[in-house]
Amino acid sequence: MNTILRLGVYDSPGVLDRIAGLIRRNGFNITSINAGRSKGGVSQISIVLDDERIDVGKLGQQLVDINFISEYRVLGDDNACIRELALLRMRAADFDAAYFRDAKILERDAREISFELTGAPRDIDALLLPVQDRLLDVVRSGALAISGKGTDANESV
Repeated sequence: MNTILRLGVYDSPGVLDRIAGLIRRNGFNITSINAGRSKGGVSQISIVLDDERIDVGKLGQQLVDINFISEYRVLGDDNACIRELALLRMRAADFDAAYFRDAKILERDAREISFELTGAPRDIDALLLPVQDRLLDVVRSGALAISGKGTDANESV
């Protein structure tokens, strides 16, 4: 089971390094990490931790102690919309348009095709598993998450 941390951080050099260091010191493994500006000098960071033994309360307090964090949320399938982007390349002869019906074609020539898929990470995993030996290249963004409808919006710092 993954734990997803969604952090609002003030744009400042070294913030990501401090967060990653905190996670490393706690002995957790980062499965994926995404960061991007959102609004008003604040960036959103989504961090997926592959660990079931996370003490969310303790980690939350440690995050609060990092002065550059404006808010944090712990998200999962039950309280968030979680999506991932996958960019893929395969031989054109191996591409099955019916199987990849939700794919967006990016480039195509007689030999190869590049396309993108978006969806829940587990759905992308399931879709790629049977064709993994035919994929020439795979790049995945890692999970992005936003609080779901009706979610209490706060662990604001």
